[in-house]
Amino acid sequence: MRLASGPIKRITLELGGKSPNLVFADANLDDAIPSSVWSIYYSAGQSCEARSRVLVERSIYDDFVAKFSALAKQLRVGDPLDPETQVGSLISAAHREKVHGFVEQGREEGAEVVTGGAIGEGKGAFYPPTVLAGVESQMAVAQEEIFGPVVTVIPFEDEKDAIRIANDVRYGLMATVWTGDPARGHRVASRIKAGTVGINMPYTAFPGIPFGGYKQSGFGRELGLDTLELYLETKSVVVSTSPKPINPFGL
Repeated sequence: MRLASGPIKRITLELGGKSPNLVFADANLDDAIPSSVWSIYYSAGQSCEARSRVLVERSIYDDFVAKFSALAKQLRVGDPLDPETQVGSLISAAHREKVHGFVEQGREEGAEVVTGGAIGEGKGAFYPPTVLAGVESQMAVAQEEIFGPVVTVIPFEDEKDAIRIANDVRYGLMATVWTGDPARGHRVASRIKAGTVGINMPYTAFPGIPFGGYKQSGFGRELGLDTLELYLETKSVVVSTSPKPINPFGL
């Protein structure tokens, strides 16, 4: 933005996220749980729209954490060129240290490391799929973009509380809502401050559907017709059809 300000160049910014994944008690958990696992751990969590905050209705919270963590433990971490691998390496050893630093900070703030959370031996910048439970919204692990295979699982009381927590970050890129009530799905989607909201499906980007963020997740859109607006200028042409002479000053 600074570089573009001098020559007054227009830009779009597709930035980071701390995207929420809301799971209500009436959701189909056979779909919601494995999809939620994929939503954070694909690309080893190195994706701007990774759903790194899972918000779960309190009545199913313990059961969800147990089943989610069990699936996370089963993910195969290794060489990304191996077709059996499900979670590859982080971009660098330095980034792995940063990711692990967030996990350690989460421990210090009172989060429970249910699975993962340790740097293994061997070559590569691998980090295990990690689940942090008992997380509160104000903790750094729930506010900062970790950009790694680390998820925070946060309980909520009701729909209003879920929306409050979902919006309680400076980002607004992506969100997912899992519920058996279609009306609730659309109602919640309309109140979440995010550029894209999925209802009962984990995927994010589709050709023809604008993709971009709210708040500090950037501005502008990609993939849809809205993208063209950046490259267009609007011109207004005003034409008089009055048969009388125009003499505004009455001269």
